[in-house]
Amino acid sequence: MNLYSLGLVLRFGETPSAYAATPAPEPVRRAEVAAVEQTVVVADPEVLVLEDVHFNFDTSELNENTKVILRQHVQTLKANPQARVRIAGYTSASGTAEYNQALSERRAESIKTFLILEGVAADRFKTIGFGQTNPAEYEANPSVLRSDAAKANMRGLFEIIVE
Repeated sequence: MNLYSLGLVLRFGETPSAYAATPAPEPVRRAEVAAVEQTVVVADPEVLVLEDVHFNFDTSELNENTKVILRQHVQTLKANPQARVRIAGYTSASGTAEYNQALSERRAESIKTFLILEGVAADRFKTIGFGQTNPAEYEANPSVLRSDAAKANMRGLFEIIVE
């Protein structure tokens, strides 16, 4: 199973426009965690890195690979108690816009619930669902339910809230 992910790197105090020019830290070693290969990044203490997570088709249930990634996020968030995060849910292009909107909201909430159950304070999160808008990859044929593009779009993104 392929997992597609994008990372978020934002230096505290920077504006989102400054984020676009901020390169991600270089991976320094590889590690195997619960049968999921992860890139371990040694980050500057002022940089928070949260890898996006992905869902199986037509579900907001967290799979085991996603839980591994989220447990790493719990440690990062506990080490950075000032960080507040918006969790955005998305879907592939198959299904109606209304159904996909509701599914994306459930995905964002399931991530938030997991992080809270793992000990991160609830007031640090906001959630939003974007349905099939803003896809990671264009789906030329949405009827191909398990295409690489569809899998890339079944995701949850993490965004640092800059206030």
